[in-house]
Amino acid sequence: MSAAISTVNAGSPVGAAAASDHIDDKNLQENLNQCDKFLQEAIRLQKETEIHSLTVIPDDMVKYMKKNMLTLGEPHWGGSSWFDKENWNITINSLKAHRDLLLDQADNISIANTKSPQYKFALIQCILARKARKGAEGYMDKLEKSKEEQKEVSRFLQEAQSIQGMISGSGYKAMPLKMVEYMKKNKLDYSGGTIGDGFWNNYTKSQWDVPINSLKAHQDQLTTSLQQDTLFAKEMLGQYSSFQQGAASAVQDNNRVQLELARMIR
Repeated sequence: MSAAISTVNAGSPVGAAAASDHIDDKNLQENLNQCDKFLQEAIRLQKETEIHSLTVIPDDMVKYMKKNMLTLGEPHWGGSSWFDKENWNITINSLKAHRDLLLDQADNISIANTKSPQYKFALIQCILARKARKGAEGYMDKLEKSKEEQKEVSRFLQEAQSIQGMISGSGYKAMPLKMVEYMKKNKLDYSGGTIGDGFWNNYTKSQWDVPINSLKAHQDQLTTSLQQDTLFAKEMLGQYSSFQQGAASAVQDNNRVQLELARMIR
């Protein structure tokens, strides 16, 4: 995640609900606080899977998820509570979506209860700033994944070209199983090879052109997507800055309100 994103993402809960005195509904406030607590805990436990492979989901988190009808990852070993990284992703995304819903509810309450037109305008600007920042964060996450995918396709492309270069005359070489899995996973064309030994995908020198060209086309597609997402992320960051400035200018003569709004979009 870029420095620009990490800077605007400082603090814990975001939006109108970040300020505890900004939510009139106590049940909503309590729900949001619980959601944010479990979200931070889930992120921490997911990071621990990089060391221990599996981590246990706490019972109180399970109860909260079920109470709010949120999607849980599938635990390993039947009825156990052991989660891997992918299952934590499901749980984290579900908690994030629930928190966004709670924040939207808090925003609506705040706007409805605000009497000052000036402060209401500033409040709406803060809400828009938060949504723009969330959009930028989403694109930055996509960029990180796209860069990893580019490294992967580049590695397979180089390997395929290297294998093709080792073939002479009427000889053939088998496609590595990991490459076959990658081609299947990304629905890339790797036809033309012959099945030999009842197992391997064997290709002559010219037959290797099909999977190589498929990998090249996939690499070009990822590059185009990366460039587009970079532009979208920059646009969202620009919107975030613009809305943030709009909120500040609306209440520039009121220091107390400025401080309160700053807490809302931190």
